[in-house]
Amino acid sequence: MIIKKGQMITFAEGEYSDYCVEALVCAIKEFNVKEKQAEWEGEHTELKVYKYRSRPRKEVKGTAFLPWLVSQGLVEDVDYIEIHTGSYGEVDIDIRRCRLTA
Repeated sequence: MIIKKGQMITFAEGEYSDYCVEALVCAIKEFNVKEKQAEWEGEHTELKVYKYRSRPRKEVKGTAFLPWLVSQGLVEDVDYIEIHTGSYGEVDIDIRRCRLTA
């Protein structure tokens, strides 16, 4: 997948109640994210096997993916404002200024 210069990208992790957006960045030059993922994984992850798990899993052994993309000059942090409108049908407007640094 090609990321175009100027494309806004969110980085998220977790599932269900653990899900969160960690950062909003902007691409400062075009790049192929799958190629960069493969390059990063080769340098900064390792396959671990645990006795209690049914399958091996990849774990970070160095720099995380987003800081690595920043260090490669591919993306930069974006200042933004989050407007949270509430939850579970209850209106509760909350405005926050955000900058999530890699």
